[in-house]
Amino acid sequence: MIRINGRLRFTEEEKEMLRRKPRPWLKNNLNMLGKFHSQETKKKIMEAAIKRWSNKSERKKQSIRMQGECNPMYGKHHTQKSKIKLSNDWKRKHAN
Repeated sequence: MIRINGRLRFTEEEKEMLRRKPRPWLKNNLNMLGKFHSQETKKKIMEAAIKRWSNKSERKKQSIRMQGECNPMYGKHHTQKSKIKLSNDWKRKHAN
């Protein structure tokens, strides 16, 4: 990575390497790889999220959608290793 105008950017070689690496969660969508949203776009995204989550009926629908078997963690448990990691992260974050 290189720093341009105070921001970290991927070099062309790194972008090419990342394109070849299989990542099913990206589904070959590399349009934003190495790029950043403008401040105006960030503001629009933030305003849309605030609008979406300030609506109580939408929050209730999402709450219902994530209950029981629809929840991705339903029936699963954190391993002891991950519990320790989460605990340490929480302690580090709330050390003040």
